[in-house]
Amino acid sequence: MAKHPIVGQYTNLEEVREAMKTNPWAFVYATDELRDNRELALEAVAINGSTLAQASERLRGDREVVLAAVSQFGGAWQWIAPELKNDLEIALAALNSDRYHWVFFWLPDELRAHPDVRNRFLAIGNSTSIVLSYNK
Repeated sequence: MAKHPIVGQYTNLEEVREAMKTNPWAFVYATDELRDNRELALEAVAINGSTLAQASERLRGDREVVLAAVSQFGGAWQWIAPELKNDLEIALAALNSDRYHWVFFWLPDELRAHPDVRNRFLAIGNSTSIVLSYNK
């Protein structure tokens, strides 16, 4: 029977880096200390933005880590620290990589009203029906 990874399985930086080469989720199974390592988190979110969910709270508030995560997977928006949720650059990066286009609806009203955000959303919407559900 295959061994399933568990949180805290990876206790060594090089071990988790090596595991991430074949399993993008390996970061999730690292110790709390490793999931608070900024360089490792940057590597992990560049491969799989969803791993931001398992990064430390401190790193979910790190602008560079968050920008890398939402650039890879727009849905990582849901895990970013509240203080970054009004950042225009992060919002646009999330919109650009959100293949389902739901990030727009998660944005604060002020960002949804921003011309750059609205224009990006409308440009995306020209190829999908999602804009039809937005009535503002």
